[in-house]
Amino acid sequence: QFTGVVTAMDKKSITVEKRGKAPRTMVFVRDDDTKQVGDVAKDGRVTVHYREEGGQFVAQRVEARTGRRSTPAGRR
Repeated sequence: QFTGVVTAMDKKSITVEKRGKAPRTMVFVRDDDTKQVGDVAKDGRVTVHYREEGGQFVAQRVEARTGRRSTPAGRR
């Protein structure tokens, strides 16, 4: 899996950039079997579950990340 910020996307691909001390950009192929969870949009944070196939990274599931961490009720 790969987590980062969407820098570009269309029907066939999604480009995700991991920022920080060791920045990295990956381009994932999207196909009819790619599942999308949440509101995936440009500049949004996502986690991509992928497989390597024929030298390409194929997105199996793309999950939008909200950036918020929930805490159980009554805990701080």
